[in-house]
Amino acid sequence: MSPLIQVLDEKYHNVKRDLFGLQTPSVFEIDEKMYNMDVVDKFRMFDVQFEEIYSSPVHPSGLDSEYGKGKDVIGVTYFYRNGEQNGSAVFIVVNSSDEDIVYLKKYISILHELGHVHDFENQINFDSYARASDAVKAEAYAEIFALKYLDRDKQDVVHKFVKSQYAEALKNRKQRSEFYASVHKEINIYISESRLKRWRKF
Repeated sequence: MSPLIQVLDEKYHNVKRDLFGLQTPSVFEIDEKMYNMDVVDKFRMFDVQFEEIYSSPVHPSGLDSEYGKGKDVIGVTYFYRNGEQNGSAVFIVVNSSDEDIVYLKKYISILHELGHVHDFENQINFDSYARASDAVKAEAYAEIFALKYLDRDKQDVVHKFVKSQYAEALKNRKQRSEFYASVHKEINIYISESRLKRWRKF
């Protein structure tokens, strides 16, 4: 294991342990085959107790969402209710045919997915009472949450590297679909394109 991979793995486990102080998340590690399993099957496999699983976000404009799709996606989060309590289940793929960069991907993924949890717990782009959400704003919020975390310590060389890879992935993703183009526009309200361009340089 290279020094970079060791540091990424340590950072991943630190975040997995501390969860940014969030109240609801449980993080489960899965393999690639499990990623496409039905959510109920995932919950049963890990004995997640629930009464209701909240629907996937649907953008009000009716965009044909590419949400959660793509070879660079190795994490997914589901929100649910059990009795009077809300919960969130985060699933992270920790093994991949692309072993060289799986440590980078899983670290980026846990930051991103916990951004969704932060959004959900604070009911910013989610409304669990109305069973409503905005997929574009929710996805942008998670991207911004992760990027701002990576940008906190300007002296952290590993975070600078991860941030450059993240910003590069965002540039590529916005060309993939109308959905991600809309997400990128939302990100640019808070993080300018010129700033993202600077971050891509490492």
